[in-house]
Amino acid sequence: MKVSAIVAAWNAADTLHETLDSIAAQTVKPDEVIVVDDGSTDDTAKVVAEHPHKIQLIQTENRGVPSALNTGIAASTGDAIAILDADDLWEVDKTRLQIAALNSDPAIGVVVGHYDTFECPSIPPERFATLSYVKGGRPGYLNGCLLIRRRWVASEEFKFDETLRNAHLVEWFRNARVGGIVEKIIPETVMKRRIRPGTLGARKVSGAEDSMSPYVLEVARRAIAQKHKKRGNPV
Repeated sequence: MKVSAIVAAWNAADTLHETLDSIAAQTVKPDEVIVVDDGSTDDTAKVVAEHPHKIQLIQTENRGVPSALNTGIAASTGDAIAILDADDLWEVDKTRLQIAALNSDPAIGVVVGHYDTFECPSIPPERFATLSYVKGGRPGYLNGCLLIRRRWVASEEFKFDETLRNAHLVEWFRNARVGGIVEKIIPETVMKRRIRPGTLGARKVSGAEDSMSPYVLEVARRAIAQKHKKRGNPV
């Protein structure tokens, strides 16, 4: 099985090298690695160019993560797609474990692993005192925890929704499940999620950041409308 790794990066020069190192360190390495530079204004492209391993770089204007992922997937040639944020890290057996799970049953469309978190070492420890986030190994419906058969992400029907600046993965899973996706969750931790103040993964205990994003609300609205339609009720 040929695996393509897709990394969406925007102003990620500080963390991207470590992320790419974690891909290169896999016991079963992806057959190709594609970084989509989503209009960065820092040295993101330079980090890719100087990395010792062969990496394909695609540079676009800034259109957001869903668009960057779609661009990378369209350029890829793998039978399965693994996607990763430019500041997170894969555990060394990530691809080996998930390829084995995907190969165990041709009906499986996506393999979900678990993730753990770590506080970004370049941030002063006191900055994390006001942050609340889930710690410990948990099932991860996150970019870096997934391995997906190409047919689920390369077709027009199942592309990531580019109108959603976030919550695009939630919406993708909603559509894929309606479309008949078969998921397998493996117990192993396959990713480390970097926590930094100001990221979606690190929300304050109180304050404006606790409010739901309009994109999450839009996904919820779509799900409710779909349920009403299925029941034959007016929306």
